[in-house]
Amino acid sequence: MNPKSRANIPEDRLEHLEAVLMSYFDVQQLTPELVEQAAKVEPRKPQAEWTSHADKVVGGLDPSAIEAFVRGWRSHFLETMKPQFLPPHWSVDSRVANSSAE
Repeated sequence: MNPKSRANIPEDRLEHLEAVLMSYFDVQQLTPELVEQAAKVEPRKPQAEWTSHADKVVGGLDPSAIEAFVRGWRSHFLETMKPQFLPPHWSVDSRVANSSAE
């Protein structure tokens, strides 16, 4: 990181970021090379072992329970958020499209 960029980061934030990098690389001291390597990490690159929260939740449900689960969340959304504007045909009881079904 160039000194000019570094000067724009508050000291406590800089310390936190350095601690994250040292933990990630399992080192006691950062080198400019490690900082450069971290800067080149592609954050949107899919990782084979990663599973989304939604996939974990739905994967834990019996397929016959997915529709009731979705309708329950739709109902929760209405009660909690009290939306004023919804599409004209939006309904808690609308058909649930199961993209995991084959």
